[in-house]
Amino acid sequence: MSKLKVILVDSNPFLIDAWSRQLSSAQRFSKLKFPLTLTVETHRGKLATVPIEGDARTAIVSPANSIGGMGGGFDEALCTLFNPTEEVIKTGTSNAVESWIRRYLHHGYTPLGTAHVVEFSDFPQFRHSKAWTQLRANSIVVVPTMRVPHSIYTVKEGDSEDVVDTKNRGVVSFVFDCMWEALCAVNRYNARLGMQDHVPVKADLAGKVDTLVIPGLGTGYGNLPIELVAKGMVGALTIWGAELNQPSRETSNVDRGLLCLAFLGEDYTLFHNPDILKSRNAMFGDSHRRFDILHQDVGDFYRLVE
Repeated sequence: MSKLKVILVDSNPFLIDAWSRQLSSAQRFSKLKFPLTLTVETHRGKLATVPIEGDARTAIVSPANSIGGMGGGFDEALCTLFNPTEEVIKTGTSNAVESWIRRYLHHGYTPLGTAHVVEFSDFPQFRHSKAWTQLRANSIVVVPTMRVPHSIYTVKEGDSEDVVDTKNRGVVSFVFDCMWEALCAVNRYNARLGMQDHVPVKADLAGKVDTLVIPGLGTGYGNLPIELVAKGMVGALTIWGAELNQPSRETSNVDRGLLCLAFLGEDYTLFHNPDILKSRNAMFGDSHRRFDILHQDVGDFYRLVE
């Protein structure tokens, strides 16, 4: 796996605090190592102020809608950065960037929770954009968190406690899956570049992503609760980046998959495959303790892992 630096960015101090607390708790209680191949930090401020080191190649996650509309919030800021002209500033239009992104959508619609890397190295005059000159960003990772721009938090006044808990667990699972898929998309993109046997025409603008900038997923128009989003994002990041001392990639993948299921509160004891049983016993032993994502922090989860 290529070295990857993740920067969680937002101007909301409460989200920054929630991210920081969950990251701190995971690092404090985890018996697993977090290797140098993945580092995570937070940045409070606007997207354009994110500090980028040296000759990095940056990708920025867009918590988008399903048809590539980039009309407001974080996506509007993305359009401003990636547009190489003053057009977006003078007229408020983002058509050029939107049109470029839609070229990458499959038949015009992107399902929720999937992720696609949109390259901009061939975008006309891209080297003059602020995305490149300020952030060394050459791609956007489109991760739809909603089909249309509206609140996706479904808890309503009058819902019973059980209903609220079920919906809130669904929020954490959804955010976890979005975060995981964004990491997978970047990993696939880097692997594909590594297999190319030719140098891109605009090699100075292309290159493997080594810095991934991510805002709160669903915390804007989506109106998802900050604490739940922070737990889902940090849970996915720490499990993704954990170093698992296994002799083979297949065994390591089984371990990592079980960690995901346990974190999300799924009943992983329903599996009876010998390799999964062996992995389960090695990580969780005879413990029947269950992690409760709604009432515990990410660090509490790692207390269960042997």
